[in-house]
Amino acid sequence: MYTPAGRADSSGAGHPVLPADIGQALAELAATLGNGNGSGSVMGDEWSFVISDQWVMTIQSLATVSLISSAFVLAAIAHIAHRHRKYLQRLSLRVSGYVALADLLSSVAQIVMLQNDLMMGQTKSGLRFILWLSMFSTLLFVFLTLAISIQLHLSTLTKVRVAVYMRLERWYVPVSVVLAALLPAIAVAQMRDIYWVPYMHAFNWPAESWVRRLVLWMCNYVWVVLTIAYCSGVAILLSLRIWAMWRSSVEVISAPRMPEKWDWNRLTSASSVRESHDAETLKDSGSSHFS
Repeated sequence: MYTPAGRADSSGAGHPVLPADIGQALAELAATLGNGNGSGSVMGDEWSFVISDQWVMTIQSLATVSLISSAFVLAAIAHIAHRHRKYLQRLSLRVSGYVALADLLSSVAQIVMLQNDLMMGQTKSGLRFILWLSMFSTLLFVFLTLAISIQLHLSTLTKVRVAVYMRLERWYVPVSVVLAALLPAIAVAQMRDIYWVPYMHAFNWPAESWVRRLVLWMCNYVWVVLTIAYCSGVAILLSLRIWAMWRSSVEVISAPRMPEKWDWNRLTSASSVRESHDAETLKDSGSSHFS
């Protein structure tokens, strides 16, 4: 997702702005279209608008709630790990901890980027690090979610042997961390002249539009889109599978059953054999008693 945004310099050329993340881009677009909450104008390929204080407070409140929630999840997982270490062997619990950590880092980066005084005082290296942290936490969340979907796909929707996808479990978290760290580093490395635009709460990265779009899509947005599409497909297929299983079980339960026929000859013969055996047992015990 790319949102063209920027401000005109003295020569009248507009430089598109790199949004901090997708949520901020949506907030910027909503502020542009809002009446009274944000002022916007579009001329040619140049966008210019201001993020209102109301939007800043809303985003900051949501980021704070997310931060607190992630902290609670991490505390709960730490308590479980301390009391019952055997539960750490479960992939779902480990991945949930890393997802909560990624969400916590994303919330911290979002809160920091809403502080204009702090951002304006950062050097170019500091701005690149903050942007890298924001992209890293987002992609880490995305790749971990993708890992869970892959595991669910292999274990429920395919005939892959259990030993095969169990061996893949140890690679999910390391590969996710490496990709989430490497891709933003490639993008941030291109932003040597990055600076902060305070009235938009966004990073400005002067470069050719096609280069900017290519870098951002290949290093960030394409992975988000592909993960959403894949996870949605797995969820739909799994829902259909569960629905089919439920329908089959209902049909089996509700189907009329024929009454069972008793074979009286077999029952009576079995009873006769049992009675004769009991009689012989009593006779033997009686004879042994009198002897």
